[in-house]
Order: sequence, then C-alpha cells, then structure tokens
Amino acid sequence: MTRELSAEHVLKQLEKGRLDPVYLFYGPDEFRQEKVLTRIRECYIPENARDFNLKIFYGEDTRPATVMDSARSVPFLASNRLVIVRRVEQMGASALEDFIAYLDAPMESSCLIFVSGKADFRLSFYKRLRRLGAAVNFKNLYGNQVVPWIQSTAKEIGLNIQRDA
Repeated sequence: MTRELSAEHVLKQLEKGRLDPVYLFYGPDEFRQEKVLTRIRECYIPENARDFNLKIFYGEDTRPATVMDSARSVPFLASNRLVIVRRVEQMGASALEDFIAYLDAPMESSCLIFVSGKADFRLSFYKRLRRLGAAVNFKNLYGNQVVPWIQSTAKEIGLNIQRDA
C-alpha cells in the first residue's frame, strides 16, 4: 500500500521550490488545509504572475476537460502554474474518471491540487491518487501534536508561546 503524504512534507517540497504535479488534499482539518493552500499560492507563483498562472475551480460547476486544459497550459511570465479544484466530492464518479488520463501524464510545470472534504477511496480516481503517492490527509491533530502546532503557528506571526502557556 502506498503511503500518504503529510502536510509538512508538501511544505518542505515547497521550501525547496518544487511541488509534485498532482495532489489530493482531503480530511477534516480544513483550517490546516487552507493554511497550506495559502502558503502554496503565495510561494509557488510570483505575485506579479498570479493572474495568469493561478486558476481555481469548484467541483459542482466544472467540467474535467476545462480543468485539464488549464493544467496543460504553459505558464506565462513564470515557471509554474497552479490549478486548484475545490469540492471534488461534488463531481460525479464518471467526471472524476475523466481525470485518470491526466493523472498518468501530468504537465510537469503545473501543480494540480484536488481538494475534497471526503475522499471515497472505492473510486478509481481516489485510488489512483493514493497509489501515485499524491494523497495528503489533513486529519485532526492528536493531543501531543496540538501544542507544537500552536507554537509553530504563533512563531509564523512573530509570537513566542511557551509550552506551559
């Protein structure tokens, strides 16, 4: 069985200036999910090129062909392109199947991130993403992970919180 990625792994890749061409972000911790997506948007695509190289779609309103066309587009005035598809769980199973061909041969200069509240790993779309090692589970933090997470989040905004606090 293929292992799932952690959010921290994705952020480390981002710090090195590279991301995989496809990810599935899923799980109940929407707050951390949004923090990672914001960080990716801010760091992966230069601000002056975001209008040309960042595209966000919503599952219920989008056809797979439109998403794939966007992901296959060559970046303009930047080296990378970012395509985010939110609420993937609202797309039908047959629509999700249409993405399989892209998953097998993604555009290397694009990062396509599927965001799903619930991932149904019985469907071949989700299975394929997991098998590719592209699934990032944003599960709720365990008790022993909460304090370090609070400290690192506070540090990001310039605060220093002691463990006892």
